[in-house]
Amino acid sequence: MSLEKLNQLIDEASEERMAEMFSKAALELSDEQINTVSFCFWLVYMAESDLNAAISESWGNATLDNTPEARAELLHVLQQFIPGKKELDPDNLEYFNDKILLYEGLVGSDVRSQLFRKLKAIRNDISHNRIDTLTYNEQSLNLINVKKQLARDYFTTALAEKDLSKSPFLNSLNEEELELIEGRFPSLKR
Repeated sequence: MSLEKLNQLIDEASEERMAEMFSKAALELSDEQINTVSFCFWLVYMAESDLNAAISESWGNATLDNTPEARAELLHVLQQFIPGKKELDPDNLEYFNDKILLYEGLVGSDVRSQLFRKLKAIRNDISHNRIDTLTYNEQSLNLINVKKQLARDYFTTALAEKDLSKSPFLNSLNEEELELIEGRFPSLKR
């Protein structure tokens, strides 16, 4: 096909046809593969968006009205609990992995952080052309029952009350700091 003909097809294409041109025509993906990629992409997108919003809101509320020095000290304490000791700024988290690391620094490694890691691996597999081998809990994500289980697992972890009794970060704070944070988050269970 000539570049002229290709440009004509692009110019005449609707939104649906553009997506079809790449997924079905150029990449030769089946409907099943397209549906799996779409499901995984949007679930990962939602998970990362939810995680980002939770971190942003929590950090913002926890440091509300703090002096710059007190905020810097709180950040310094938090940094000690981030796996791998990566320096992260809760106000500027660019990557999903950074958000997961900060979450683990705040809450510790739990079922939710493990699910975030599985979702990140799925997203990476899609990005690295491993669509045919996408799995969740060692089962093919092409199967509708596996997609449903992943969706259930995501919402179960998202809506579950967090047990922060094992939070390395919260357990490192003194009583005054804890009272301040708990005052802003009365639902905290420690």
